[in-house]
Amino acid sequence: MTVRQKLAGVWAVALILSATFLRQLLEFVVRYTSRELVIVMIWGSFFALGVAYFLHMGRVRWTGMVLRGVCFCALLLVALSFDIPEERMHLVKYGLLGYLAYWPSSRGALVGFFRAVGIALVVASIDETVQYFLPYRYGDLRDVGFGVLGGAFGATFAGINDTDLCRAKSLGRCEDRDAKRELEGDLSDRTDR
Repeated sequence: MTVRQKLAGVWAVALILSATFLRQLLEFVVRYTSRELVIVMIWGSFFALGVAYFLHMGRVRWTGMVLRGVCFCALLLVALSFDIPEERMHLVKYGLLGYLAYWPSSRGALVGFFRAVGIALVVASIDETVQYFLPYRYGDLRDVGFGVLGGAFGATFAGINDTDLCRAKSLGRCEDRDAKRELEGDLSDRTDR
């Protein structure tokens, strides 16, 4: 199991556990500051995650940069369409999960994408189910949809990264995924499988 897969598992557990206290933390912050500050913090998390992503990707071809910019703008437009500003956090939380849960498959990038979206669906469903049983929370099927959407955006960004890494001149041919992962430091021990 790679470090990225372990991080995805830890983040998924953190998302489920956060269902028990995150709303109370939000209400505490709103009570002692203002709702406008919370909205600014949510947008700040969007842009901080975007800046971290663009810094993480390093040198890429200009087409990869344009594709990332288009995806990020689409993500922002989707976030702007949400009626309740706090729901935008689902895109950030589950976008990070989708990014971490994406790992390429020998059967193609779409398998990795659908695996990541499936993981986001399962975690969002468990998260909302936990909220359903808490007296101070309620589970919402819409939030599951927002989680899946965030996971899809995260997996898309991860897939774009994987494609660019495969095409990088220093890494050789795209079919040589094991050499690419060795250079990334994510090659897992094959004896575990």
